[in-house]
Amino acid sequence: MRPRDLFARGKKISEASKKLQATAMQHGLEKMVEYAEMAHCRHVCFAKYFGENDLPPCRQHCDFCKDPNGTMKRASQFQAACSSTKIAKASRANTDDGELYGGGKRFREEDDSYCNGTDARERMEREEAVRLREVVAGEFAKRRKLEARQPEFNDVYIPSTEYPIKEPKAKLIPNLQPQRREAVVRLISLALDENWLLYERPCTTIEAGTALEWSIYRNTKSTTVYQHKTAAKIAEIKKLSKEGSQFEYVPETSESASFVSAVSMINS
Repeated sequence: MRPRDLFARGKKISEASKKLQATAMQHGLEKMVEYAEMAHCRHVCFAKYFGENDLPPCRQHCDFCKDPNGTMKRASQFQAACSSTKIAKASRANTDDGELYGGGKRFREEDDSYCNGTDARERMEREEAVRLREVVAGEFAKRRKLEARQPEFNDVYIPSTEYPIKEPKAKLIPNLQPQRREAVVRLISLALDENWLLYERPCTTIEAGTALEWSIYRNTKSTTVYQHKTAAKIAEIKKLSKEGSQFEYVPETSESASFVSAVSMINS
């Protein structure tokens, strides 16, 4: 016999044995299911499987013989549970029917909840995007206002009667408000008042403070330099006060004659 024929014959035998094995496994599975689902004596079930049909019930040695009603009830419940599970799986697997009839109440509720959740999330994202744009636009608007704003003399500005300044409407230094100049006059006057406490005063501290501030203002072109010079002048006066020395100041007659303080204007 040729090797090819032997191989074919062996192949046929193996296929036949596989079929017999599959049939035996199927039969054994059916008997196992019958043993689990059927309500009868377990010993009789085993005996019938092995060909013994005359075996009497064991009476009190298995669950059925001990409690037939309870066993039958549990078997019925098991079969009902299996049937409901099969139906539920079949209904979930049948997607075509779900698409055809809208999926029923459960599918409709799930779809509605999903849509509602999706819509809410999208709406929140849109609202957050709008809010973010508004915040960014507001910040840019604030910056534009700050950049475009030019500090100018206000027509309703009321000159200080306590610490007056010369030429309050002058614009020799851009973006410098007259109120800022008045504050400098005040600081210089207070420093001079402390320094001249034990000395003869050539003039009032306010007049000297006004003249010193005006001298710095008219010889300065920027706010930064103005701040530096005024701070240096105040520091110079305070240093002399600590050393016990007098700050020398000579009033300018020509300018003092032409200058009329706000106090004088009000009292006149």
